[in-house]
Amino acid sequence: MTLDLLADEFFVPIPVLRAEVKERGFENFAAAPLTLKRELAQESYAAFMAIGEIDRVDEFFRITLRVYRVDSGSLAGETFHEGTDLLALVDDMSGPVKRALDIPVREGLEDLPVRSRLSENPAAVEAFFKGVFRDRVHLDTEGAIEYLTTATTLDPSFTVAQYTLFLVSRGSAEGAVVGTAPLVAAMENLYRVPERIGFRVKAEYYMEIGETDRVVAVAEMWVGLYPNDLEGLRTLAGMQQWKGDLEGGLVTLAEIRRLDPVDGRPIQSMAQAHESLRNFDQALALWIEYVERFPGDVSGYYRLADFHRRRGRYDDAREVLERAIAVEPLSQGPARQLADLDLDVGRLEEARAAYERLVAQARSPAQRAEALSRLTSYHRRRGEMAAAIDAIEERMEIDRGRVGDIYVYLDAGRVDEAAVHLERLRLGPQTSPSTHFLSAAVHVALAAEGADAALEAHGQASEAVEAGNYQFRPAIHARVLGDLGLIRERADDYAGAAESYRAAIALWPEGRYYRGAGRALRTAGLLDDAEAELREALRLVSVDPHAHLEMGLLMEARGAIDAAVEHLRNALVVWENADGDFAPAREARAKLAELIG
Repeated sequence: MTLDLLADEFFVPIPVLRAEVKERGFENFAAAPLTLKRELAQESYAAFMAIGEIDRVDEFFRITLRVYRVDSGSLAGETFHEGTDLLALVDDMSGPVKRALDIPVREGLEDLPVRSRLSENPAAVEAFFKGVFRDRVHLDTEGAIEYLTTATTLDPSFTVAQYTLFLVSRGSAEGAVVGTAPLVAAMENLYRVPERIGFRVKAEYYMEIGETDRVVAVAEMWVGLYPNDLEGLRTLAGMQQWKGDLEGGLVTLAEIRRLDPVDGRPIQSMAQAHESLRNFDQALALWIEYVERFPGDVSGYYRLADFHRRRGRYDDAREVLERAIAVEPLSQGPARQLADLDLDVGRLEEARAAYERLVAQARSPAQRAEALSRLTSYHRRRGEMAAAIDAIEERMEIDRGRVGDIYVYLDAGRVDEAAVHLERLRLGPQTSPSTHFLSAAVHVALAAEGADAALEAHGQASEAVEAGNYQFRPAIHARVLGDLGLIRERADDYAGAAESYRAAIALWPEGRYYRGAGRALRTAGLLDDAEAELREALRLVSVDPHAHLEMGLLMEARGAIDAAVEHLRNALVVWENADGDFAPAREARAKLAELIG
């Protein structure tokens, strides 16, 4: 039925949050009670939800379909259909469903029988539906791919099956084998799907082959022909943000909000865009609006608190996180966030106690793993690298390790172990490495082989980001720029390094990029510029020991010895119990001893 309704630009299907259903203890969405279905629909920003039942006696089908309003839970429409031709029954249902969804009646819409959208080969159609069922109901990706492959083998021109095969296989263990061939086959037979879906397939294809300018052209044509099509508008907004046209993206996002006021995601994207444009007041207003409109979504509180932390407003961040605890009192999330905040403001013992309490109170292996990960970060911040690695090894009894672990080994000077961990993750079940993984590979190459090898690894990371769907992820693009800054710094290109760090800051103003820029500019002798960058790093995290170390070295270069001593002592407060072989703490101690005689 979804395929039949997709010809109408006012119909936008929203996928079920399958992982969330499993987390709540139900095998699939159909097995969940109505109240939970409504809650999951709310979390997906859906305005309606459809629930159907099919009974079959021999060749006779009886279908009951109910459409509910998500905001109130009331029944918007109910329809019953009987017959021996299931696809004909689907055609009959479309009209009542449109009325229940309040989709206006217009002239000139495509209204072909759904059978014509599928295949003339009955065996291919049967295999297709079995594949979709394995994927949507049983979460069985391998089984779904087997059925979908059968469908597309029986009928290579089966566009919907080809496109579905591509989507299901992407990111799975079988994805490397399936590749983009199904997407190409779908492109060759777009006549079988509604025109607006053809635009979606084209955009996906051009994104997959890296021709982003054509993705923009497709999105603009899509929106031009279907100005009320939310999928087209979302694609356009995403590409505008990715291409750096933040102002244009804001205009498109505002139109999405007008058409779909139920969806909270445009509010978040607009807040991020305004922050990137340094329109901080507008960004804050949008984050507050999101929390007020979606008070049950604890992630909104986290994002608002993160915004306050990035602005150095720690008290405001704490107040928001205290409210998050009231929303989810049994969740460890707010407590983790508060512990992180304590760490950033220098409440070191309080932070450690909170992390250890989270480990002790974990109610599941996943919670324990996450608590141990945060405890690792605590020890890393304090230069207690042996304790950090002990926490990693304890956590690896639960999970197979995380990309972030690699940086801990590097900070500890254990480059060989970092490389081993990188290779272990490389051989994991994912078919394509994440951008975080590729960034870690850059750092390992830099530590093990030097700038040239790191630059080669950086090229792979940069290509992956350019080819990937990261329009709304400025932090990912910032990471690539920050890594380039580190490589240039190692190659003694300090001006180029500062330029890269500052480009990263423009996308995502994070302390490590300010530190990097300050370090590069200090080494280049541009002390005023370096001080400005380092002060921003300390505004974000007032007890950042690396920023205090850099500021101490800068003040020494200025001849301001008292200020240099103060910053070095501030660094060593955090590194009080740092391992003896932890290089930054050793440098800070040696420099302090030199300055105070």
